[in-house]
Amino acid sequence: MLLDKLRKDEQFKELLATVKQKETFFYQIQDKIVDIQKTIDRNKNIIKALDSDNEELQQKINDITMSGDVISSVSKIDEFTDSIVINEKKQNAFKFANSKLEKKKEYLLLTDYKKADDDIRLAYSKLYKYGGDWMAENILSSEIMEDFNVFFSFFCNPYTPFRFKNSEEMKKGFISKINELIINGIELAPVIELTGYNKIFKIEASVFNRENKINELKEAL
Repeated sequence: MLLDKLRKDEQFKELLATVKQKETFFYQIQDKIVDIQKTIDRNKNIIKALDSDNEELQQKINDITMSGDVISSVSKIDEFTDSIVINEKKQNAFKFANSKLEKKKEYLLLTDYKKADDDIRLAYSKLYKYGGDWMAENILSSEIMEDFNVFFSFFCNPYTPFRFKNSEEMKKGFISKINELIINGIELAPVIELTGYNKIFKIEASVFNRENKINELKEAL
């Protein structure tokens, strides 16, 4: 199989090693952003829980009546109010932390992540290009071409007169027949070297706005 021969090609192995190297660096950056997103999500859940806690505390305040022990009632109101204030301070702290984390995440997306993504795409592109060129060159010198030539000899059938006017028409007719035979059978074959990489995050900023946004985020961090 030609793919087995391609895998032994030194240039192909070098290009594949570069892809793996770029993949490793890309995933390191992506994992860092994933960790930031997890912290942001955790903080949001805490803020939400504090919201629910404050709603319950406010309801307790609303349920207090002054018909009984006024001093005790006022004391409870103060206690619940203090808890609400403390919760709000906690919420503000988590919101501030998330604001910083969102900026850090966006900065990484626009800088390190963008570069790592560009690098790995270029590495894959070179690997595909080399593999495609190598296949095109070697498939013509393989047994496949010998089989095609034998098929061509049978296809031309010199004992059917007036079928083709000249050799050019013979070749065109043969190519048409080959296209007819393979059009429904050809498909993308699974190749372990060409599985690609798992990109989780999108980079929203356009090329025009990216530099301005990077500078803006750098100042904010």
